[in-house]
Amino acid sequence: MKFDSNARKTTIRWSVLVLAVVMVSTLGWSQKKQNKPAAPPPPHQSAPPPHQPQHQAPPPSASRSSSSSAGRSNSGMGQRSSSTSTGTNRSQGGGSGSQAGGMNRNSGTANANRSNAGNMNANRSSAGGTNANRMGTNNSAAGRNATGGNANRSGGANANAGRNAGGGNANRSGGANGANANARGGANNRGGNANARAAARKPDRTVHVGNKTVAYRPDGKVRTIQTKGMVIHNGMHGRTVVTERNGHRIVSMGRGRGYMERPYLRRGGRAYVQRSYYYGGRRYAYAYRSYYWRGHPYYGYAPAYYYRPAYYQWAYRPWPGPAYYRWGYYQDPWYNSYNYYYRPYPSYPSASPWLTDYMFSEQLRQAYEARQNSGVFPQWTELYASLAGPAGGDGGTPIPKEVKQSISDEVKQELEAEQNAAASSGGQQSGGSGDETPKALDPNFTVFLVSSNLDITDDGGNECGLTPGDVITRTSDTAGDDNKVSVTVNASKKEDCAVGTNGQVDVSDLQEMYNSFHQTMDAGLKTLAENQGKSGLPAAPDTTTTPGEVPEPTADASVDSDLQAQQQEAEQAEQQVTAAGQGADNQ
Repeated sequence: MKFDSNARKTTIRWSVLVLAVVMVSTLGWSQKKQNKPAAPPPPHQSAPPPHQPQHQAPPPSASRSSSSSAGRSNSGMGQRSSSTSTGTNRSQGGGSGSQAGGMNRNSGTANANRSNAGNMNANRSSAGGTNANRMGTNNSAAGRNATGGNANRSGGANANAGRNAGGGNANRSGGANGANANARGGANNRGGNANARAAARKPDRTVHVGNKTVAYRPDGKVRTIQTKGMVIHNGMHGRTVVTERNGHRIVSMGRGRGYMERPYLRRGGRAYVQRSYYYGGRRYAYAYRSYYWRGHPYYGYAPAYYYRPAYYQWAYRPWPGPAYYRWGYYQDPWYNSYNYYYRPYPSYPSASPWLTDYMFSEQLRQAYEARQNSGVFPQWTELYASLAGPAGGDGGTPIPKEVKQSISDEVKQELEAEQNAAASSGGQQSGGSGDETPKALDPNFTVFLVSSNLDITDDGGNECGLTPGDVITRTSDTAGDDNKVSVTVNASKKEDCAVGTNGQVDVSDLQEMYNSFHQTMDAGLKTLAENQGKSGLPAAPDTTTTPGEVPEPTADASVDSDLQAQQQEAEQAEQQVTAAGQGADNQ
């Protein structure tokens, strides 16, 4: 009986001890639950990534907040962060401000929350959960938030604007309280980070091959070859070769296409050059007035003749009734390749839209011929296009009506300007001693019809190409120190930069587009004068001409052979670089 009594007492003591432990645990858990911070608001949708070189931009990716910190980095691809990422920020301790468990792993590109290359452990959470967010010298304690919401609210010089060296949305914390942690620095406009493009784009690798300097793209392909007096540029849509020797400049834009430039004459204190073009198996020439801006040479198209004022007025004023004109290119291969993108107007209330269609058709025809000569289009594509008929094109985005209307409005504007130039002493231009701002920066002329192959780098650091017939708008009137201005792509073919792409274009390239605009418009005026009163077009008044700024130059007979010799020299240089391979010395 005594043994049973002792056993009963022992059992009672253990029961009381277990009950006490349970009560203490329950009380602690209850107290912890009362002190638990409120649940965070739902995560904001992230801003869309930079446009890729395709017509349909990828949909915006939403940042995901979870207890496992599965934030999505926005470096052009929807890459999901993970605990195995190299260089991640691990903030361990009692109650991290961005994750309840004290573990804040932000992945992406190595150390995703760096504000600069040397800023290790940029998101060092303090033991008290305040997430002090040390950003090197900037924002040393910015964004301190006990609950972790908007954890990196930068207060300094755009220290974490979402485009830091290779890590878009670099500090998008995915922890329990890390919602909307600095998604792309607000509106993420182009002025938000002056070095965004330079940081996003990987640098070229430059090597020496004999007496040649070769720049390789990050993918290993040759971008440029520079040798004595020659530069070979391999663009996204073809090769351009520029040779400058003995006062002559030869520019090749593909096989059988290009021009040779040389001094022409001096008039009114200004020097003029002539360019002998060779396109489509024929030669022709234009004159250009030369001038300087910011120490660089520029050229402006100088018309060889003007029409009488009455003809210009007939061209930009409304006609008595709509003109129904049928173009002769509906069965041409170039049109069947691009009819998904371009269709002419069904009728014409004045000459401005007719000239707009003329200009588009000429640029697209040249774009098609250039691709055929460069071998970009396979032969079966041409066969398919020729059999498909006017409805053969599919995919891609047609030129928006408002974009085409903008070109038509500029045609009308330039027709009036050309009439005024004709009235002022035949458009004579006096030479100036100082810099002359290029016409391409005229605030009244902002929409440009692309006239030759052009590569641009968008705000995300991605390269894409434009070809003749695409349309861009200049979005700034002031060029930077690199002589480049901001542009936006308004219309483009499905092989080219996506519509909406923002990038930078050199002012000299814009000036060439401006020159081409006037040259093609004048060629259209000549065709219109020859066909007025025919094929549904109304009769025009006096279509005679008067002398222009300078006499029309005669095309050099050797331009086609000069271009052919240049192409052979360029191919020889590329073969030497290819043969050298990786044996070249790094610069």
